[in-house]
Amino acid sequence: MTPLYDLEQPVLGEVARFLDTVRSDGMPPTVIQQGERLLLDTAGCMIAGAGASPSTPMIDTFASWAGPPVADVLGTTIRTSPSDAAFVNAYTADVLDFEETLISHPSAVVLAAGLAVAQDVGASGHDLVTAVSAGYEVGSRLGAAMVPSPAKRRESAAEFWWKSVAAAITSGMLLGVEGEHWADVIGYATSASPAARRGGFEFRPLSHLKANYSGQAQVGVHAAYLAARGFRTYRAMLDGHRTFAELLGSDRWDPEVLIDGLGERWYTERIGFKAYPACLYLHALLESIDVARGEQGVRPEDIRSVTAFVPALLRNEMDVRRPRHIIDAQFSAPFAAAALLVDPRPTASWLSDDRLGDPETLAMTDRIQLEERPSYTELHRRDGRVRAGVRIELVSGAVLTADVDTIRGSAARPLSNTELIEKFVSSTTSWLGPARARAAADSLLRSAGAGHVEDLMEAVRRT
Repeated sequence: MTPLYDLEQPVLGEVARFLDTVRSDGMPPTVIQQGERLLLDTAGCMIAGAGASPSTPMIDTFASWAGPPVADVLGTTIRTSPSDAAFVNAYTADVLDFEETLISHPSAVVLAAGLAVAQDVGASGHDLVTAVSAGYEVGSRLGAAMVPSPAKRRESAAEFWWKSVAAAITSGMLLGVEGEHWADVIGYATSASPAARRGGFEFRPLSHLKANYSGQAQVGVHAAYLAARGFRTYRAMLDGHRTFAELLGSDRWDPEVLIDGLGERWYTERIGFKAYPACLYLHALLESIDVARGEQGVRPEDIRSVTAFVPALLRNEMDVRRPRHIIDAQFSAPFAAAALLVDPRPTASWLSDDRLGDPETLAMTDRIQLEERPSYTELHRRDGRVRAGVRIELVSGAVLTADVDTIRGSAARPLSNTELIEKFVSSTTSWLGPARARAAADSLLRSAGAGHVEDLMEAVRRT
């Protein structure tokens, strides 16, 4: 197989050259460590998400179809084909909206594809982490290169649909794709990428499908296996006049964002890990509650009223008082705030059917009012940042206030490894038990040193 990078397509050529280089030369230790943190965090989200009610029909369906017992569906006893395992794991990784974030949630797709293919080919932990980091890096840059204008995002939300390419690259790295054959991997992933979500949160109840990460992970797996066996596709999706961005309905395509500094500056170093199981737009509000409450031990019965100061997006589209299901709940500002005020531990238990009908949580929801603050609206419109504040009036007459701009878990205020381990343990103890959950976290955080990916999978299986 002779590497060929130009293909009269300079953008694709640069991507292919980068992928072949990192396979042969490796990645910086900081990138590998971030890949291990991704694996730890996302595996915990998959296991917790497998127990969420919207996951049940999907798991039951794929269990009834279970193919060759090659790859694990995390948080279940099912082993099935790489394609099907990637499909289900991508869904469970995202169903609680607790996984990392950069340009939406690449880890749900690249980890789902990577784990499935790695099990099929018997990859090492280092191979897995390298492949995941490569798919994440190129995919995130691709997403940044095609984020639509604010007006267009209301129509297409195209920034959610590029992840089939990230999954395809991760899968292709594990299958040994190189040189010109990256054109077919990326060509298939772009040509077959599913696109099923418009922008906005105003149509309720929200869809269980969310951004269809399942379909994108599966397309990525298909792309790599087919290209590795000689399947040929349309190759000019990153160059020329009719690009992937246009296909997905974006009005913006800047290929320099994709290739400038590729292999020198790493998007993976910008990853944020979530401290709360809710849409990222709600985290500034939730943290402001934590900051205002401090160490004072405020109980739900101590609270008379809560006023949340938020940008227009939260006031107009996330003021949902009675979420119909857990997808609705994770995009509801008053419900997420009430869950935190009633249960100060930010765990997957916030997003359960029992919580949706909990009288104490619903009563607290009714005590919370959202008030738009124009300066926050302008900040969000201009920079995409969400700032929020809170005023909590207690029955005693005392008033607690706080305002949060840069959230905990962001690249500027990253979660430590210890915090990620505790998040994983809280998400997986019901599946693994506390001792095995902690041991699994330790294994995943050192995953690049694992001789075989099956050692990692054994750590997260129920015995």
